Amino acid sequence: MRILVALALAAVVVALRLDPTHQVNFVPIGALALFAGSCLPLRFAWAVPVAVMGLSDLVLDHGTGRPLFEATRLLDYTALALIPLLGTLTRRSKADLYLVPGLAVAGSLIFFVLSNLGSWIDLPGLYTRDLAGLMDSYWKAIPFYRNSFLADLVVAPVVFGAGYLVERAYRRMPAAQAIAPETEKPTAA
Repeated sequence: MRILVALALAAVVVALRLDPTHQVNFVPIGALALFAGSCLPLRFAWAVPVAVMGLSDLVLDHGTGRPLFEATRLLDYTALALIPLLGTLTRRSKADLYLVPGLAVAGSLIFFVLSNLGSWIDLPGLYTRDLAGLMDSYWKAIPFYRNSFLADLVVAPVVFGAGYLVERAYRRMPAAQAIAPETEKPTAA
């Protein structure tokens, strides 16, 4: 049942990325990656955030001339593929749900570091090719990081809580209802 929560969050993330009125970078894709890692087999969990980002990138970049393969994009997708590994840490017990805010921060940091490394690589005219240039790329990215950090930090606990509540409600259903809703039987007249 938590998979339904993951799919709903994936739809929200795509909608947020495609909505031209949303706050810049206030997209909880790290929260999605973390939650996918908690409720899907790892061999599939990495694909959820990568697919969401990839499909929305295709729409957003259509007609812009942005290359399909570049360091920034490759490192963004790598970060999103790594974050579900953190989500697996929440599988051990209910007490591990208290780890979610810290894991959301860690995932957000992974994305920030790798994404801006890609910007430094892809934008040689903007940043010098030394440690000072790399640090400059991180410094200039901080205003953009704030919104993605807040989105992940706020949404991750909400999604994990929703996943827990959906799973709990599903477990309380009688077995017949859990499989399929009961249909009315025709009565003899």
